[in-house]
Amino acid sequence: RCNPDDPAQVQICDGTGTGWVLSMVCPGESVCEYGVCVPRSCEPGSILCTSDGKMRVCNDAGTGYGDPEDCETGLVCDTDACVTVVCTPGEMDCIDLQRRRVCNFLGSGWDAEDCIEGTSCADGECLEQVCDPLTRGCDPADPLAWRQCNASGTGWGASTACPEGQGCSDGICLAKVCLPGATISAPGGHIRTCNASGT
Repeated sequence: RCNPDDPAQVQICDGTGTGWVLSMVCPGESVCEYGVCVPRSCEPGSILCTSDGKMRVCNDAGTGYGDPEDCETGLVCDTDACVTVVCTPGEMDCIDLQRRRVCNFLGSGWDAEDCIEGTSCADGECLEQVCDPLTRGCDPADPLAWRQCNASGTGWGASTACPEGQGCSDGICLAKVCLPGATISAPGGHIRTCNASGT
């Protein structure tokens, strides 16, 4: 048998059958298991994590890991320890306009990702930029209204009507100077047509 007080010793029953005596000391880093010397494969008490976030603990003899078991509530096994769950697996948010982060499959941390060129991060998604962030432009559906690009450049805000008597030009409300669609003669035999906003 193995000495219960020293995992490196193998014991045999003495000649009287009334006790145990030392048979041998296991060499090197080997230890006794079921009465024979076997190589030590792990550090007693050390943790090995499974792919699904459970832990396996090295037995007292260091000859192998126990069955998978859950970490305490609110913890998950990652690499070689039970760590705090900090996010929901697959959850995403933005670090800044050029980078986002994605919660790993265990919920134990975040992985950073760069958005590709021509996209910006908004609500955790890398979306195509359609305008310059925070710039103003005229609403193509209403020449008498303006709208502002959002902070990420991924979309336009709601349209705002220009004051009475004004139209939109390059995102700015200006006084109307002509009737939309009206034409006048210009030097050289050319004709000028008033734009849709009358500006």
